[in-house]
Amino acid sequence: MATNPESQALADLQSAVADITTAVAAEITALQNALNAQGVNNSPAIEASVANLRALIGSLNQSVNAANPPAPAAPAVASISPSSGPVAGGTSVTLTGTGLTGATGVTVGGVAATGLQVASDTSLTFTTPASAAGPAAVVVTTPAGVSGSATTFTFS
Repeated sequence: MATNPESQALADLQSAVADITTAVAAEITALQNALNAQGVNNSPAIEASVANLRALIGSLNQSVNAANPPAPAAPAVASISPSSGPVAGGTSVTLTGTGLTGATGVTVGGVAATGLQVASDTSLTFTTPASAAGPAAVVVTTPAGVSGSATTFTFS
């Protein structure tokens, strides 16, 4: 049975935490031994253990960050071109913005656009549906959410 990415990330994180916990325990023992040594300049050993502990904390932070990547941001539209077209629809429109990768749909005035093609995370194209005259909100849907309705296409 295949594991899903979240289960694998959790297993990897648990393994990294276990390894780092063992290493931290060993460094603590080394520090205790250095502190208990009589008549020995233990400063270098203590400094080395502190440096190792800092590195282990860094490794732990990297493991946690790798297992919990930031959630993708909802799409945001920066520009639309052209911003108007005929009520019959059929206008090829390009949107630019961010978070457009994985777009599953575009609506114009609540009606699904056709011919959606995502060029990159910052650009996509679609074809407008037919609509009554006037401004219509353009909304992009991705797995991360929907864009706001501030972008409009005007049918004339």
